[in-house]
Amino acid sequence: MAPALAMAFASASPATAVPPPPPGPPIVDCARPIYAVDTLICEDPQLRAANDRVRALLDANPAGAADRAAPADWIESQPDWFRRRALCAFRKEGRVCVADAYAERIAVLTALGAPPAEAWRETRCTNAPWAGKLAIARQPGAVLLGDGRGTILAVAIAAGGSGWTPFVTLKRDDGRRMRFQGPAGTVECTARRRD
Repeated sequence: MAPALAMAFASASPATAVPPPPPGPPIVDCARPIYAVDTLICEDPQLRAANDRVRALLDANPAGAADRAAPADWIESQPDWFRRRALCAFRKEGRVCVADAYAERIAVLTALGAPPAEAWRETRCTNAPWAGKLAIARQPGAVLLGDGRGTILAVAIAAGGSGWTPFVTLKRDDGRRMRFQGPAGTVECTARRRD
């Protein structure tokens, strides 16, 4: 049986092999879509615009805003997000899943690329893996957790109903108290009252 199996693999044409991801930052190239999810994105004007927005944010800060992000388990890398986003092709609501994935990535890259519009507010957090003072700020669609000096530690997004799970999910937000759920655990924060 082993020789027959080896012959089957040897006779597979290179055209049936799945190509590796394109070089450069992982983003869909609509001139050469590779995967089913790429075709979905490229054929949908709203998803294509979201893809173009992510590309523009990456181009504006080629280093991936590493200077503003702490090296932690709370900010997903672009390659990891790209691979996880591709799994939306297997969801019943694939298009909505992809739209939610792009909304999250745009919020994260926007946060990493520029200071938040709102001033940082000091916060106290329990179960935080970071030492020192912590602060929160808001931007449209996201709550940022940082060290108050400009380093972003986490960008939390409220989960939608599409099957897409943000890398860091904002599980609770009543204005002062927030719960961040990430792959490394849960952090509960209470922001200081505004004066």
